[in-house]
Amino acid sequence: MEIFGYAFPLSSCPGKDIHLYLGSLYKGGTFKLKAHRKSDGVPEYVFDLGSVTVPKRDVPIQRQWEGYDWSPISLPIPKGTPSGLYYVSDDNNTLDFMPWFIIKPERGIRAKVAIIVPVATQNAYGLGPEVSERNNLYGLNWKVANRAHRLSFLRPLEKNKINITSTLSGWIDTQEWKDEKGAIIPGNQFADYYCSLDLHEDPELLDPYALVILYGHDEYWSPEMRDHLENFIRRGGNVASFSGNTAHRQVGFTSQSECPNAMMICYKDAQADPDKDPHRVTGSFHEPPAIRPPNNMLGVGFTYGGMANDPQVPYTIAVCRNYIENSWGHWALQGIGLDKKSFGEGLGLFVYEFDGTAVEQHNDPDYDSKLITPHWVPTGEEGTPLTFTPIAVADLRDSKEYKKPGIAVMGTYVRGGTVFTASTTEWVGNLGNVNAVPGREIISKITRNVVEKLRYRNVSSQWETIGIALGVQSLTACNGRLYCLTPSTNPARLLWMRFPVGAEIYWRPLTVSLTPDATDFMNKAKYLTGMGTRLFGVSENGCVWRIDVAKNQATISPIVKEATLVNIKGVASVGGSLYAALGDGRLRRLSPDSPSLAWQELKYNGTSREDTTIYMDNPSETITAMTSFGDALYAATSKRRIVRSNGEFVGESDRWVEVLKCPSDLHTTGLAVVETRLFATIASPDKTPPGVLAWTDLSMRRVARNWR
Repeated sequence: MEIFGYAFPLSSCPGKDIHLYLGSLYKGGTFKLKAHRKSDGVPEYVFDLGSVTVPKRDVPIQRQWEGYDWSPISLPIPKGTPSGLYYVSDDNNTLDFMPWFIIKPERGIRAKVAIIVPVATQNAYGLGPEVSERNNLYGLNWKVANRAHRLSFLRPLEKNKINITSTLSGWIDTQEWKDEKGAIIPGNQFADYYCSLDLHEDPELLDPYALVILYGHDEYWSPEMRDHLENFIRRGGNVASFSGNTAHRQVGFTSQSECPNAMMICYKDAQADPDKDPHRVTGSFHEPPAIRPPNNMLGVGFTYGGMANDPQVPYTIAVCRNYIENSWGHWALQGIGLDKKSFGEGLGLFVYEFDGTAVEQHNDPDYDSKLITPHWVPTGEEGTPLTFTPIAVADLRDSKEYKKPGIAVMGTYVRGGTVFTASTTEWVGNLGNVNAVPGREIISKITRNVVEKLRYRNVSSQWETIGIALGVQSLTACNGRLYCLTPSTNPARLLWMRFPVGAEIYWRPLTVSLTPDATDFMNKAKYLTGMGTRLFGVSENGCVWRIDVAKNQATISPIVKEATLVNIKGVASVGGSLYAALGDGRLRRLSPDSPSLAWQELKYNGTSREDTTIYMDNPSETITAMTSFGDALYAATSKRRIVRSNGEFVGESDRWVEVLKCPSDLHTTGLAVVETRLFATIASPDKTPPGVLAWTDLSMRRVARNWR
């Protein structure tokens, strides 16, 4: 090994310097160095670093993992150098322990996609040129007793965890990308590259981007990295995680030798860490005292994930077929033939680590035999959103070749921005040699679908059709599920339940039991609303029935038998009360737990309001469906608008203000909200079932209120 070394900071920009720390174990000398941007399948981008005098250096005798404390050589990065991961070589030969670094985008020139190189995980696993017991966080021969707790970036490191970058770069560089005007985007200008430390240090790093890509094995994260990416998602940014075991462990960074954040700290054990700040104790994110499962950020985590070594196990598609469009019922699977019920068999998708979440499989047939396909839904454990959509699963709990049994779940969720997770460390490795290895074309197609959709902002705020609607008369949400009422004289086809995921899955019919005095429910009930764990049916003239649901059984009994209202247009529940909007715009309220059980005028500050009307701007505009979100009412109107009450709470409101347009020019028959997702059912053009179910995100909707 003639020369070796490291770079720090790990990233720099064109027009600025990169600081290399180089040394020789022998006499030293002058070497002609180059930097290579490796990208599989395309010619390397190379620039000269010039002739560099490398001195003989002494390697630390003890505690080499805590840094070498060498002096740097500063070399300029030419302007116009494309962003990416670069390796330094001597005479065009990249040596194992030569420096590597990331070139960030040139100032003022930004792509829409940012890629985060997982250098924290590289530091955790990477070995230096010396052999010692505490060379990384895993110790010599993986012995817990002799692993390090502090690892410096100021040391030569192998590249075993970041070498996969060249496969990702090669896939991106060889794809054809176009901008909004149809102009070709060169592959090496499609994405900007940063590293874990950039994400840790800069809370505004991601602001210019629409999509952030994680990849490979991105296990080690600081609290700041989590904060900055989660804030990016909440503000409408999208994330594609082609990684596994992602954000499993919490680390900290501190300065060393006047180099900010050059030392990484991770005890992997809250009891052993001398820092007792619960926000910073280094260990697993899902364990006390952090209790911050990665499911909150990605929808999946390592608790239900695992470690396997079974190259034959495929991903099995976890959504139903969309028989209207004759395709799989999720956008990530567009272009995947219906004959492909699984993908990835024999590709080694699960020969290392993968992420998952608690899911349940459902096999019951829907009303249409064309949709009889098993599908999976989340249970919401560890912070996984109920609206998280499993796209594919791989059940490795009974695999013969495993180290930690688990269930891999590929999926998406929306909370401001859209998050996709492939949930395996081996995803990107299957983007190489796509045309030469059978099966990899599906991995490439799904990756392309994800990147193409998510490289634009505001994807989540657009309406998206996710399934059929069964000719819904009224829609509501209750206890994290969707329920609908359909016009039928057959109790077996009256009430239906669906899980609130963003893909085609079936509606499950409820077995309805009517008490003797509730037989008029089928003829009179028009509206459905949920409160807590209960459902309520309401007629156009104010009769109310309570619907108790247990599993797939619904028991219906009347609670308000007298018709005291006229021409109800919509019903919703807010804060423990039912609200009915009348045809003239007035509101009435009923508490289903009150002894009086009567519809009442609204009261404001303890007195009846002189005017209980929430006015439309257009007097001829009427409500067609109603729901609630927070302390406000939301309604669809005959003018194809979605409006909300303008006050801080319902009793303070006097106007409907527009939030967005309805998903179609056709009649909106039902609205419901689960988490931050607004669901709408749309009538079919000929007014016959089934119609469609669409959803959008409300978390980014800001409405100007007209205060009373």
